[in-house]
Order: sequence, then C-alpha cells, then structure tokens
Amino acid sequence: MHHSLGEGNFDDYRKMYEPITTTQAYITEDNAQLEIPRVINAALTESRPVHIHLPIDVAAKEIEVKEDYHYKMSKPADVSQYIDMVQAKLNSAERPVIITGHEINSFGLHELLEQFVNQTGIPVAQLSLGKGAFNEESPYYMGIYDGSIAEERIKYYVDHSDAILNIGAKLTDSATAGFSYQFDIDDVIMLNHRNFKMNETRDDNVAFTRFINRFTAHRFSLQWRLSYVQKACAK
Repeated sequence: MHHSLGEGNFDDYRKMYEPITTTQAYITEDNAQLEIPRVINAALTESRPVHIHLPIDVAAKEIEVKEDYHYKMSKPADVSQYIDMVQAKLNSAERPVIITGHEINSFGLHELLEQFVNQTGIPVAQLSLGKGAFNEESPYYMGIYDGSIAEERIKYYVDHSDAILNIGAKLTDSATAGFSYQFDIDDVIMLNHRNFKMNETRDDNVAFTRFINRFTAHRFSLQWRLSYVQKACAK
C-alpha cells in the first residue's frame, strides 16, 4: 500500500476518494474502534461506497474491542406528504408516464415497481441505462425512451406527458441523446436514491428502498381512466 505520492502527504488518497464516497476515515490505533464502525454504518445506511485508509503499520496493531459492531439503522424519514403530493399530481394528469432506470436494478426493486404499475395502470418507458428495470412483457411497457432517437410513438407520448414520474432513472446526456427530451425537466417528479424532487420541494435524505416500499403500499386511488394505455403501449 502506498501511503503517499512520494512527497510525504499521507492524506492524498482520502482526498481523491472524497467526491465519490459518502464518508472517509484515516485509521489510527486510537480511533479504529470508533471510525471503522462509523464508516461501515454509513456504507450500509447510504448504500454508497466509503473509503477507509488503513496504513500498513496500523493494520498489524492489536487493540481492545470493547463491544461488538451492531448496525444502527437511522430513523426513516416521513414521506407521507410527498406521497400525497404525487397522488394529487397523478389525479390531475391526463397523460402520465413512468420513466425508470438503473437504480431499480441496483436495489432489486423490480417486483415493487411492477406491483405499483399494475395497481395504477401508468405506462412505463425505460432508459437505455436501465434496461431490464421493468418487465418488458407487461401490457404497460412502452419501450426504450432515449430522447429524440426514441421510436416516434414513445417519443411523442413521453414528451407530451403532463405527469412524468421518474423512478430510479438518471436523465443523463447519453441516456437521452444529448438531453434532447422535449418535456420540462422542472416538471418531472424525481424519485431517486437519497433524492425526492417535485416542483420546489426537494429532500436529499430519502432512502430509496424504503420510499418505494411506502409508495407501493399506499395503494393510490386515481381518479382518471387511462383509455389510451393500449395505444400508447402498442408494440
């Protein structure tokens, strides 16, 4: 293990990893029992990578472990108001659509997503980066949406939707043919890992898996009827 880049600064690697990890730790004999559990807990809670810098000379040291590690689950955020907001938006919609993506694959939420779609009857489009996120045999599956290069029927429906529910997708340049979508990104309801956004409301402390569980269990009571679903999803 290289402790530095050769100039004697032993904190370089921690700084390199800082932008792409949720937390970091520089382990010493004195802080190991506190820092290692803290970082592991953050990794499990955030479902994101962490960085532990463990110098070779410290790794060989023996320390007294005063208590076994136990995962400390954080208190779930109350998302009831967000679910009510989404319910109201969908109730007023005439052409709702779900765009889904890779986070469904990452967190294994396929069954919950399909349960929600079967319950609501909202058409589903996948991004290319989220291939396999939704059951492609479902009558509610439209196909791949990738901006201006999508099939015309899919492109027209998604771009003219009045309620876009983004579940586990990232509208990146490569997934949308250079951001060539025609809908207003500010009108999209975003449900992502550690992020809920709708209009001016934003919460970056929402656990994705818990949210989707609550979302599906809510059993939405929708006032509209999707008479155009068969046409929108026709292959």
